[in-house]
Amino acid sequence: MKGDTGEKARPFDTLHAQYDAWYKKEPGRSLFALEVDLLRRVMPEETALSLEVGVGSGRFAQALAVAFGVDPARSPLRLARERGIRVIQGTGEHLPFPAETFQTCLLVVTLCFVQDPLAVLREAFRVLRRGGVVVLGMVLKESPWGRVYRKQADDGHPFYSLATFYTALEVFEMLRQAGFGATEAFSTLFQPPGQPRYDLEDGKQGAHPNAGFTVFRAEKPGDSPSP
Repeated sequence: MKGDTGEKARPFDTLHAQYDAWYKKEPGRSLFALEVDLLRRVMPEETALSLEVGVGSGRFAQALAVAFGVDPARSPLRLARERGIRVIQGTGEHLPFPAETFQTCLLVVTLCFVQDPLAVLREAFRVLRRGGVVVLGMVLKESPWGRVYRKQADDGHPFYSLATFYTALEVFEMLRQAGFGATEAFSTLFQPPGQPRYDLEDGKQGAHPNAGFTVFRAEKPGDSPSP
């Protein structure tokens, strides 16, 4: 699921099978492969102490060998559990884990669907060990894909109508306010929306406004207290 409790979580609960099935056929299948390819390059190799916030049905967690997942929507967690993810129901704003539990925290398009993205990032900061990293997969507001999804939101799309899209500068600033230090961005999906399928790309360093999928990697400082 990508959301919080209440209204934003409900579509991911009631429509979880439809959401998950999108990845089984084109263009969802090739888009998923393209996004996972970039995330895998950015994620730390060691994933035993990794958490996905907004794990949903567990597709990304399974593909990236993420060990733990949390999500407020109960129904998709059953699918994530079947995919081998150790899951617990909970929200990103109040993660049900002690401080400094994980080495890696992954959020794939989760920030777009939460009530308070800064609170979620601060919670990610709290549960990360010093020197740990947060990895964000984002569709940026200024990208061609962001514009398409915002148009679909205006037309009443059951998921995108609940989303808030952010610019790269807004994401960098939220990470800074949450306490994270060194931050890098990487982009992929330079192919335009509306294609029947998508080819893998090499990706580029930086947050490019014409990219459909951008990954941010930020580190929790090893010598600074939590904010």
